Amino acid sequence: MGEQTFNIEDNNLEQHIVTLFEKLECLRRDASPSSDVLGKVPARLEVRTLSLWKAVVAECAASFLYVFIVCGAAGGAGVGASASAVLLSTALASGCAIATLTLCFAHISGMVYGFLTCIITTRKATDT
Repeated sequence: MGEQTFNIEDNNLEQHIVTLFEKLECLRRDASPSSDVLGKVPARLEVRTLSLWKAVVAECAASFLYVFIVCGAAGGAGVGASASAVLLSTALASGCAIATLTLCFAHISGMVYGFLTCIITTRKATDT
């Protein structure tokens, strides 16, 4: 990108900000002209795509593995283990599981909302 000069008075900060946002919007629009088309695919067509079903299977597998790892850590802490040991092992297993599963499955499904559901469900289950 070349240098650009602006013919705006220095005391008008709002105009600088508006100009900056306009330039950023133009750059974003020029960088990805087909991004508007990708977000507006009809549901009937999207259901038929292989990428959707890969993402669904990846989310299901990752959710199953996450629940399996966290429940296994909570149950495997020991019969006579203290409450703090159970909480610590469950917390460490949960953090490591989220990090590992996100790295494994993120390129397939995006991992935006699937694990949030698991985290909220696990948190509500441990609160009761």
